[in-house]
Amino acid sequence: MENETLNTIYSRRSVRLFTGAKVSFDSLIKILRAAMAAPSAVNIQPWSFVVVTKRETLDELCSRLPYAKMLDKAGAAIVVCGIPDKDEVSVKIIG
Repeated sequence: MENETLNTIYSRRSVRLFTGAKVSFDSLIKILRAAMAAPSAVNIQPWSFVVVTKRETLDELCSRLPYAKMLDKAGAAIVVCGIPDKDEVSVKIIG
């Protein structure tokens, strides 16, 4: 039995090598819309998103966060912040 959703889940992969090319605003919006469509208990959506495109900020995150070393070549990053007491989605763009 072929299931497109399961095929997508099973074929997903992590990418940690980037070209440094800028990520278009439209692409970032599509990614954020997909993230905001994720289910949460009682649809509380206890998260906030920070979009980082400024090179200096990406480099700072890379140097200070142990699991963000791949940001040295990334064109953008989306920082997902879990906020247990929050009941709406927030998006902040730093760029």
